[in-house]
Amino acid sequence: MRLNNHNKDWQNIPFHKLSSCGNNFIFVDETCEEYLSESDKSLFAKNVLDANFGVGADGFIIIQQSVPEVLSEINKFRCYWQNEPFLPDADYIFRMFEPNGDESLCCGNGLICIAYYLYQLKGALFSRVITEIPNKAFKIRTLGYNEKTNRAWVNMGTPERIPPFLAKVENSLLRNSVVKKVVFEIDPACKYRSDIPDTDLLSLAGYLVFTGEPHLVFLSESKVGCVDKTIKNDVDTGCGNIVYTIGKYFNNQLRDIFPYGININFVRYIKDGHLIEHRCFERGIEKETLACGTGMVASAFVLYTLGIFDCDFVKMHPYTCRQYRPDIEAGIEIRNSEYLLQCLPFWICTGEYRFVKQMHSCTTTAESETIFIDNV
Repeated sequence: MRLNNHNKDWQNIPFHKLSSCGNNFIFVDETCEEYLSESDKSLFAKNVLDANFGVGADGFIIIQQSVPEVLSEINKFRCYWQNEPFLPDADYIFRMFEPNGDESLCCGNGLICIAYYLYQLKGALFSRVITEIPNKAFKIRTLGYNEKTNRAWVNMGTPERIPPFLAKVENSLLRNSVVKKVVFEIDPACKYRSDIPDTDLLSLAGYLVFTGEPHLVFLSESKVGCVDKTIKNDVDTGCGNIVYTIGKYFNNQLRDIFPYGININFVRYIKDGHLIEHRCFERGIEKETLACGTGMVASAFVLYTLGIFDCDFVKMHPYTCRQYRPDIEAGIEIRNSEYLLQCLPFWICTGEYRFVKQMHSCTTTAESETIFIDNV
């Protein structure tokens, strides 16, 4: 069923919903046609990502043609750059918006979903995609689909030192090495949890790294984050566990250090299985997600750099996702200091979202209706 766009106050936006390790996204393909003006993209993200009044997802992804005209349109509204930067040679531009409407820098699982989409609809085994659009220094990420392993993949490049504007810590901590231990003494206003030590200060030592997104990685020697019997309830409600508590603290109370927020990761390496358990609280989304691609890369990089494992391939277990789908796993291959994220995404549905804009004085709001065309 396709609805006709017969009213200037609303329009039907064709979309797809895909998931990688439970990290799920609403995806609009604008490579052939622009469905949303630049001024509407953030508003659309706020509405379509709302689980109660929209479709619901972790992020909203747009893929666009890699041409100067698209870059000019972005900058005309966003004012990201004083002078438009050089547009590298690539096939597409990848962009992702958070539930609050802000545009993020990158998303590993989002790129995995794009690789799968391009393979399914266009037969593409290899593509070059521009990411980190809000930055002046764009990154080219190669991605594709391996028909032998039946996995999508994305080369996330070599992790870097976290840029100083994203983490205002002592300069010496960021100067020489990509991986530096940073110790935080925090006073989480959440002593109602019995699983948080009853002390004046909670001391946490973690590692800052940038993998297209800023990450702080904490190592754990036990199961990552909380007791098994509580995890499903904690994830369903979106709050209450240690991961959520600490993640909210860092993103709310430490804005002087992390002015744009920080992704918080808890990881454990299991030597016998050559695998990493991983959980992540994501900035922008402001909760723990079932998985995080850039977080998995950051975690693998930290453990590899510290010498905790030395093989060129490691399995990744998104711990929270596996409480619902125990068979889900990703993989990271280390090739010439570059980190390749691998996973098999799945296509949830395709449909049309009725994007309604209503003007009330100086305020723009939106209402929506979703028509699902196809469940995959």
